[in-house]
Parts: sequence; C-alpha cells; structure tokens
Amino acid sequence: MEHKKAYLRRLLLIMIAFFAVLIGGFLLDIVPNFTQGLSEGARVGHQIVDAYEQEEPRSQYLLWNVPIRCSAPIAIETSDAKRQVVGQLSTLSLSVQEPVQPGESMTRIAFAAIGNSPLIYALMIGSAFCFPVIILLMYFIIRSVRCAIREERPLAKNNVWLLRAIALLTILSELLNQTGLWLINTKAAEVLAGTAYTVDTTFHLNYSTLIMGILLLFAAEVFIIGRDLGEEQKLTI
Repeated sequence: MEHKKAYLRRLLLIMIAFFAVLIGGFLLDIVPNFTQGLSEGARVGHQIVDAYEQEEPRSQYLLWNVPIRCSAPIAIETSDAKRQVVGQLSTLSLSVQEPVQPGESMTRIAFAAIGNSPLIYALMIGSAFCFPVIILLMYFIIRSVRCAIREERPLAKNNVWLLRAIALLTILSELLNQTGLWLINTKAAEVLAGTAYTVDTTFHLNYSTLIMGILLLFAAEVFIIGRDLGEEQKLTI
C-alpha cells in the first residue's frame, strides 16, 4: 500500500512538471512566436496580393535565420567615443521578390511564401504538427500508468506502441524541420550568390533530439521485454 502511494505521488509530480513545462513553453515561446508569425504572415500575404495584381505580377517569399559568413566585419556606431564595437553577422533574414512565372497560380505563390517552395511549407507544417501529437500521446501514457497503479493491474500493452510512436515522431519532427531549413539555406545561397555573404548549406541535425528519440525506443523495448519475462515467469510458477 505504501509503495502504491509512493508511485502515485511520483506520478503526480511528473504530471505537474509535465504540464508546468508545457504551459510555460506555450506562454513564453509558442504564443509570442505564433503572434509574430501571424503578423508577419498577414503582412507578407497583403504584399503578395498587391504584387500579384500589378501590371507585372511578382511573387514574394521569406528566407529566415539563414546561417552566413560575411567577408568583412561590421562596425557599429555607439554613443561612447571610447568604445568601438565590431560584429560579425551569423544569421540573416531575407524578403525576396521575383517575377511570376507564366501560368503560375495564386495558390502556388501563397504556399511558396517560405523559401519559394510549397515543399518547405509542408515540411514546416509537418514538423510543427508532431509536437501536439507527442503531447497528447504522453498524456495518454501518464493517465494509463496512473490508472494501472490505482487498480493494481499490469500496465497496458498499448503503452509500448504509444511510446514507440512518441519516439518516431520525435525523430521525424527533427528530420522534417532540418530538411526544411536546409532547403531554405540552399535557396538563400542561390539568392546571395555574388554578394559578400556566404551561406552555410550544410545539413545540420540536433543530435540531442535524435538521441532522445532513440532512448525512447529503447525504453519501449525494455518495457515490453520486462512485461513478457514477467508473464513467462507467472506461467512457469
């Protein structure tokens, strides 16, 4: 009975921490970024419509946080005459306008507002969609474990599939996001060709995210192995 109470207390602390981090991230990161993105998207959308309705229609797309190397440092003027500040640009955000290709539809232009490619738009939406799905699956696992402890029954086998799904979605989200960023950087390198800026077009990965996904897969396998060994031991006895 004491073990049961201790398990429930630990699970309660995990749930509180989980939702605290979730709410904190939502308020401090997702909401400001969403608001800024919505405002920027509305602005670009109006500009696309205005440019499309001109006598020579033009398309517009964004390239943001492009990793660059500048051939010369940048001097920044300050109010302190004794202090000189010299900086080096590491990222650059661009807004690019180009003539509309013959037969190009307004729908294609709208979905190409990021990186001039609907594929990049799809990759970014897919990566962002993985996040709420992971949260939902995590909630199902925590609730299932809590119910199993209260009812003193073995953990449901579907928790393994939920954990595997979370692991695969974590890895998939990172791959989709980094592929989209790589395509954006590749397009930026084409736009900035011949300028003083050199774009880093290397395909980068956040290995900590990939390791987390692999560890979740490992945890799922450990769980199912432990469950199967426990069932075999009961049958042996």
